[in-house]
Amino acid sequence: MPEGPEIYRVAQKLSKALSNKKVLSIEFGLDRLKGWEEVLINSMITSVRSHGKAMLISTDSGYTIYSHNQLYGRWDIRLSKTAERKTNRSLRILIETSTHTARLYSASDIEVLDAIDLASHPFLSKLGPDLLDFDISENGLVKHITSGRFDRRALQHLLLDQSFLAGIGNYLRSEILFEAGLHPKTRFNNLESKQKQELAIIARKITKRALDQNGITIDYEIAENLKNEGLTKRQYRHWVFTRDGEPCRRCGSTIIHTRVGGRRLDYCPSCQPELT
Repeated sequence: MPEGPEIYRVAQKLSKALSNKKVLSIEFGLDRLKGWEEVLINSMITSVRSHGKAMLISTDSGYTIYSHNQLYGRWDIRLSKTAERKTNRSLRILIETSTHTARLYSASDIEVLDAIDLASHPFLSKLGPDLLDFDISENGLVKHITSGRFDRRALQHLLLDQSFLAGIGNYLRSEILFEAGLHPKTRFNNLESKQKQELAIIARKITKRALDQNGITIDYEIAENLKNEGLTKRQYRHWVFTRDGEPCRRCGSTIIHTRVGGRRLDYCPSCQPELT
């Protein structure tokens, strides 16, 4: 599933292609949304933004198109005169302007919301701060996560809770915990105040690094050295994620793989010791 950095990059591309453009054609691939086509046609797209893993396309009609890629959703953006990409995927949204056509394939979590519905949406209204929303200060992030509501949760569960910090998925969870030197089973309320502050700062740092480096979460210099040694991006992009059985890049210990709630988690037992 795409995580915060991947959705943020797509939102930037969609914004560049669609913002401040009139909707000349719109098509929904889900029958329950067909009635919205007439409402949204000829409206102006005022903004495109992501919040965590959600995409929000707002129009001057007062309505916002909400979508969540989930596991299989994928956006494709092309010049309007360019032929559609050949694919076996199901078309879910088509938005055409005078310059570009954007298509969302395979996703099913799609809604059209007015301002009231947007504010009370069962997923959006529960989202925590977006790590890539740089209007939110580090102090703001720390204040949110130390509010007391998350204290009894183990980090391995908490970091996937989008009400904690929005945008974290499997690979970011493993990489953030490694960088913070925290064992996945550690409970949040067992962290010292400084560790909680550092966790928020590291979570943003790793997420921003993944954004800037196209999904790579290790230091740029290390990535370049490993690339020059002949490793593929899949082999060098992460500290621990998907590297089970391999040596830790920092201490040489063997990376351990586990699954939590059916989802992958990898960590270094030496760099991330379990609290006793």
